[in-house]
Amino acid sequence: ALNEQNFSVMWTKYSDTTQATVKYLEEYVASHHLNGWGCYQLVKRFSEQAYADDYPNERIALQSYLLSQLKYRAQVAMSRNDLVLLLPFKETIYGISYLTIDSQKFYIFSYRDSLCPCFRTYDKKFEYAENIFSAALDGNMKIGESKNMEFERLGAILGQKLEAPIYMGNIGLLYSYPLLDNIAYYKQGFSKEFADAILTPLREKTKGMSDTETVSYLLNFVQNGFGYVDDMQVFGRQKQLFVEESFVYGQNNCKDRVGVFSWLVRELVGLDVIGV
Repeated sequence: ALNEQNFSVMWTKYSDTTQATVKYLEEYVASHHLNGWGCYQLVKRFSEQAYADDYPNERIALQSYLLSQLKYRAQVAMSRNDLVLLLPFKETIYGISYLTIDSQKFYIFSYRDSLCPCFRTYDKKFEYAENIFSAALDGNMKIGESKNMEFERLGAILGQKLEAPIYMGNIGLLYSYPLLDNIAYYKQGFSKEFADAILTPLREKTKGMSDTETVSYLLNFVQNGFGYVDDMQVFGRQKQLFVEESFVYGQNNCKDRVGVFSWLVRELVGLDVIGV
């Protein structure tokens, strides 16, 4: 049965048996520069390897323990016989329910499609676990192998081969992303390798053009360099793409093209871009 005493027993068990695991996860997070969403997904996948599908409460308990050991502010709550994970994020996340605790939104992550709307949680905080999760990208995250991808449709418009290094593990992680405010996509960071590979040939191509000519060229480049596709066709849900995803998939829609276009205009023309 799920109760406070049993949860305490599980927590003590993890404390006694997971020191090596915590150390490994700390090293992985640091070496791959994982952001908060990446850290959550890493711990989630680990818990799903540790416990089978019919042990959802144990998975949640392990996730809350490991994330706390990684110094993230993670809590749990009980909804009848279901344990749920509560995570605070710096960004507004859409499509995920939340509880407000001490004026902070804690988003609810669960293995059930529907939950009883009544929750019980606790007010104790782990003193050293104060980091708030973030889904922002600073350009430093590097998951999996990097491989050069050629973007043939964009290259045809540019008039030369266009390719850039992509960390495919990053793309896999971004596939799982929830929907965020637009600013998270339009103000993302980029790895120097990716940015140089895309911007250098475009900078050379637009050399000598006026600002108006450059913006017009970039608009054509973005509008015709990607196929058009609806989110529901590809993802079965609303999803906004980060810039690298647009290049990898080779297809996107209007809101995604705004992200690519605004990045190119800021970098190559130096003009401010306002999203409306």
